[in-house]
Amino acid sequence: MRTSLPILVLLWLGFSLQAATTFYVAPNGRDDWSGLLPAPNDAKTDGPFLSPARARDGIRAIKKNGVAGPFAVELCGGFHALSETLLFTPEDSGTPQDPIIWRAYPGEKAMMSGGRPIPGLTETSAGGKRAWKTTLPEVRDGRWFFRQLFASPRRDGAFL
Repeated sequence: MRTSLPILVLLWLGFSLQAATTFYVAPNGRDDWSGLLPAPNDAKTDGPFLSPARARDGIRAIKKNGVAGPFAVELCGGFHALSETLLFTPEDSGTPQDPIIWRAYPGEKAMMSGGRPIPGLTETSAGGKRAWKTTLPEVRDGRWFFRQLFASPRRDGAFL
């Protein structure tokens, strides 16, 4: 009887502990891949997702099939350009028992930005200081405006 109790506890733990589903997102990924690998496979037929939105939608789809979680999304190192707003709704919330965790891939630095590159920059000077100049028709015509402007992917001026 003494040996059966530890076996029952191990069986109970095995059934009650659920492994997290982890999706990976990388600048060299593709949204038609599974998202289950942190890097493209050798044949380049599967690997991480390209967009964070695809990982969010992947979790939504799994949850609709009755899988509660936990879930993780790991952003591989590099710059993740967002082409549109990454919107989270209540359906994207986890619970204390089944969390949804977004984080950088271990040991890597990742950055998401909805910023857009500014085309046609030319170097000039303004007030005796180095400056950049271009014409943006959307801004000139009042269809678009700046909230913030950075000359590199990081606010401190350094690159990743």
